[in-house]
Amino acid sequence: KHITYYFDDTGGIVAEKYRTKDKDFSWKGSAKSVRLFGSQLWKPNKKISITITEGEIDAMSVSQLQNNMYPVVSIPNGAASAVKDVKKSIEWLLGFKEVVLCLDNDKVGLEAAQEVAKLFPPKFVRIASLPLKDANEMLRNGRGFDLKNCLRDAKPFTPDGIISGNDVMDRLK
Repeated sequence: KHITYYFDDTGGIVAEKYRTKDKDFSWKGSAKSVRLFGSQLWKPNKKISITITEGEIDAMSVSQLQNNMYPVVSIPNGAASAVKDVKKSIEWLLGFKEVVLCLDNDKVGLEAAQEVAKLFPPKFVRIASLPLKDANEMLRNGRGFDLKNCLRDAKPFTPDGIISGNDVMDRLK
């Protein structure tokens, strides 16, 4: 089993999440009160971006890639509850320069990224596009450099129907 711990604002453990090798999940403790995985490690800072991943292992993969120097968190209950989980931490997240969403490259993850992005003010969210399933798969396949580029080149979120200035220029050219 893989065990992750979730903390409250005082640093106390409020829940444990268990993951088997077959990706069966279970909780011990107060799973409903958990915050984003890893959030207890970071204080908001308007000078730096924060990355949100879909899973704890993905968060640790991105953090490892960045030498544990930049904030990375993950949603605790998967893409299906991403909006609900991010809403719980919205004020905390708004304390950063921007949010980079790096959710799984599957239908549920891509849809969740769009819905989560809508929770934030315009130009506050960028969405990374991965060529493989998730951040951990990229790292395990020796594509850490590509993952860094995906995070760096994440596209700013624009709601449907709104065309960015860059897109207008590209169309005009």
